[in-house]
Amino acid sequence: MKLNIRKDYSVPDEAETLMKEIPATKAFYEMLQNELGCELKDIVTLDVFPSWVPIDEEGWDVKSFFPPHYIPSCKVLHEDYCVEGFTFGGIERVITGGVTFIAQYNASPVGLFANRNKIESL
Repeated sequence: MKLNIRKDYSVPDEAETLMKEIPATKAFYEMLQNELGCELKDIVTLDVFPSWVPIDEEGWDVKSFFPPHYIPSCKVLHEDYCVEGFTFGGIERVITGGVTFIAQYNASPVGLFANRNKIESL
């Protein structure tokens, strides 16, 4: 599955910074690794799929990260994932095309995490 990997954001770098500032956030990144079946170094975030940009340029809808013919199946894992000193927001497991993703919802566009070894970059 070819998807649009964000090039302006590094999950491992962000995780390292956040875990230094707020050690309890390590639990979130461990959950991501477990759900996606990879090490932190292999986790990427996705950007909106090109054909959806005219409709949802920022990625407010999880389907906007996939080609139009893919229908994501979502399951809420956490309504409001919190650790001491930090709130990540809502967390969902998203499955489409036989691949698992993790969506993070808060007061901004969706953050969609993926295992770089299970997708191809556009």
